[in-house]
Amino acid sequence: MHTEPITILHWDLINNQLRVANSAGPLQLAAISELYLVFGILYLHLVYVEEHRGEVVKLLIFPDSVDANSYRRLRVAARWARVKVADE
Repeated sequence: MHTEPITILHWDLINNQLRVANSAGPLQLAAISELYLVFGILYLHLVYVEEHRGEVVKLLIFPDSVDANSYRRLRVAARWARVKVADE
């Protein structure tokens, strides 16, 4: 069985900030460059803004990978939040 490292996603809708961390590191500010919601699977293509500027994080979030309430809130955020595209 192939396992991916755990990624932590903190999406602050009030302040319009998205932070991402791998299981061993601190939260890093990131920007969304692509966002798709297809067949209940959420795809986020993120670019780090601060320390690891330019590094890319790709996340596939499946409905059964988080609790139901968190996934529902994430889907609503993905549908209605403004997507902040990273500076090129």
